[in-house]
Amino acid sequence: MTAAQRRQAVRQLQQTFGVSQRRACRVLGQARSTQRLAPKTSQEEERLVRRILELVRQRPRWGYRRITVLLRREGWRVNRKRVYQLWRQQGLKVPRKQRKKRRLGHSGNSCVRRPAGAQGSCVELGLPCLFGKCAKLDPPTPSLPRGCGMEVPCLAKLSPILVIVHV
Repeated sequence: MTAAQRRQAVRQLQQTFGVSQRRACRVLGQARSTQRLAPKTSQEEERLVRRILELVRQRPRWGYRRITVLLRREGWRVNRKRVYQLWRQQGLKVPRKQRKKRRLGHSGNSCVRRPAGAQGSCVELGLPCLFGKCAKLDPPTPSLPRGCGMEVPCLAKLSPILVIVHV
């Protein structure tokens, strides 16, 4: 609980139950000096917060350490702890970096990942069932290398089987 939240709680107790400041502070375990001394915000700190927010808008992937370096280069006399404190007060966070999608398989396989519905992502083949054995399918598209197919087991002794392969 921050000091501002404790001050608010003491005020709430005073208004709700009509008790003195001394008794409300004793109940909550807060020093009365904390209640009486209001925080001072200087003009310089407000300018610093505005500048931090401007830099964050320009560079959203940079954290408070990098912003501290930029502020020092601009001539601000700040350390990383002060910038971190202001960073947390403003509720700033660096968004998580999205990972790159990797290719499927290994280099010998070299299959290409495509989103569903993309041109060439679906190959329709009609193959006869060969004596109850599996048929090897290679997509007949020039964009994919040979050997990038799959084995399809024969499910029944039907004449032509329509197989849809997603590549």
